[in-house]
Amino acid sequence: MIKSAPWSLLALLVCLHQVPAASAAARAVHNDSPISYILAEEQFARGEWQEAIQTGEKLHSADGLALAARAALASAAYEPDRDKRLAAIDQALNLADRALALQNAHPEALLQTAAAYGFRALVNRQASDARLARSTLDRALMAAPANPYVLAGLGSWHGQIVLEAGGLFAGLMFGAKRASMIMAYDAAIAIAPDNLAIRAGYGLLLLRFNKQDFEDRGLEHLRLAATMTPKGAFERHQLKQIQHILAAVADGANPSDIRAMADAMTPYAGLTFP
Repeated sequence: MIKSAPWSLLALLVCLHQVPAASAAARAVHNDSPISYILAEEQFARGEWQEAIQTGEKLHSADGLALAARAALASAAYEPDRDKRLAAIDQALNLADRALALQNAHPEALLQTAAAYGFRALVNRQASDARLARSTLDRALMAAPANPYVLAGLGSWHGQIVLEAGGLFAGLMFGAKRASMIMAYDAAIAIAPDNLAIRAGYGLLLLRFNKQDFEDRGLEHLRLAATMTPKGAFERHQLKQIQHILAAVADGANPSDIRAMADAMTPYAGLTFP
């Protein structure tokens, strides 16, 4: 069993909420009208999760179903009711499985599958789901080795396992390492330096370590993210979180309070954040 402190793949939620599901070329070859896919993206950006699920599902394409899976996970990210969180995870897994049945190496479908397993690990406290998240991330990395969201998801996986299991146990039982977290995130940021979602995810993750140099680096990433323009409902939510933490730091909050705030911002943990 995973320890009782909040466990999640925070950057996977970043991926969940922000990955561009399809390139312009991919949209052009949909059997259904590409306008429907654009509509689903717009609904997602506005935070209209259920509408985005319905529109994406109606496309009957891997891109549409992967977007629907992303919206299903987004719909319960901060839902306090455990059963509703699990229902959203099950729905996302079903949608992503259907996408993979159409295209078995679809990067976003793999990413949403990994995210769903990670969130289920958080809700049910099962190490087996954490391992499933990692194996699915490895498939996503093979399909899209230069995708910054996949790299961020991998970095978060390493970081969260180390946080919850401890450095020695994390390495022995899961192969998770702090150095691998840093390497994966640095690669993601090198590819997408102006990405608010990835900067925010990394910054919040670093704040949860009890290390001064990690806190300093985490705050640096959050300050940079705070200068960026949010794209969509979830990045706007992230920006509010960043501003809340930076204001607390400016008011002299101690490191333990900052770590508690970062924990409270963890999706699917059932915690509350103003």
